[in-house]
Amino acid sequence: MTSETRTYIDFSDIAGVEVTCHECQTSTTRTLERFVDGTCVCPNCETPLLPYNQTDARTLLNFANALRFVQGLKPAARIRLNIKTLSSQTSAGQQ
Repeated sequence: MTSETRTYIDFSDIAGVEVTCHECQTSTTRTLERFVDGTCVCPNCETPLLPYNQTDARTLLNFANALRFVQGLKPAARIRLNIKTLSSQTSAGQQ
């Protein structure tokens, strides 16, 4: 018999984004509102964590804005994200 564990989260479960500074390794969690306001700097060394001149940073900001938008929707169906779990990552690596 095969058993599979799946992990799902609702969009409303997403409270924020964790960002880790490459300079000093300090981690900080930002709410989606604070993440998209563009003032994301390291609280320890004040290194800008998401410089606006990089395409990657803009993509992340767009993603956070999209999450905020989706959280406000009231769809006719329940929509959840399937999250990879450690056991499924390990199983996939063993195949």
